[in-house]
Amino acid sequence: MPTQQSTRILRAAAIAGLVLSGCGGDADSASGDKSTAEDTPLHTILVEISHEAGAAPYQGGSAAAADPWDLFTTNMDALIGPTGVVLYASATSSYQDLGDLPATDFSAEDLLALDAEHRQTAAEPGLRVLHVIWVDGYYESEGERQTGVLGVSVGDTGVIGMFKPVIETLGATEVVRTFGEQTTLIHEVGHAVGLVNNGVPMVVDHQDAEHGAHCDDDRCVMYWANEGVGDLAEFVSQVVTSGETVIFDDACLQDIWSGLQ
Repeated sequence: MPTQQSTRILRAAAIAGLVLSGCGGDADSASGDKSTAEDTPLHTILVEISHEAGAAPYQGGSAAAADPWDLFTTNMDALIGPTGVVLYASATSSYQDLGDLPATDFSAEDLLALDAEHRQTAAEPGLRVLHVIWVDGYYESEGERQTGVLGVSVGDTGVIGMFKPVIETLGATEVVRTFGEQTTLIHEVGHAVGLVNNGVPMVVDHQDAEHGAHCDDDRCVMYWANEGVGDLAEFVSQVVTSGETVIFDDACLQDIWSGLQ
């Protein structure tokens, strides 16, 4: 079992039939192993962090008033806190530096290839691995560069791509960019654990079916427009000024809590 020193680890009960969902283009079509979530009553979700040279996740201690990773851990606590505990390792030494990558555009298949080469921990019964890869490039869908895609969760594979050049366009201030990055990550992890109506059944109907696996509440991180550059910057500004730290709405939280029982 991995240690806290080398990873960010989220421990929770399993969601029956857990699948992973993607945002953006052909990410939904990528294939992956669906077997690990169905066989055991208790479940560990391990989040591995990898990044291309020069594209590491933002950290606190500069212009930001707080460590932006606090937003991530607060929301993971809210999401799976009723059935588990979040163990958090914030040191940058826990990240895997991938060096310089030759590509500037990354398709879902490219992200899967990076995962196959660099994932440090294999999924196994009772252990689900999410591998988040920051790249110094753009998402490619159907052969075209997607300059507005901040992040993508690739099908049911547990691979999440984060696109640093797009993240760096979020807002005029470092606070908005750093917390926008974390908001993007939270959104993609939300898809990875089955939101919205994408592996975890809804307690009440709140899916914006026109926009896929997204929430119909524009105040929720899972609202469809909150994965776009302009709308996300506005959403993050509202979060920062309001002091709200849990950015899932009650309907999304209830879905997960119900699925974890």
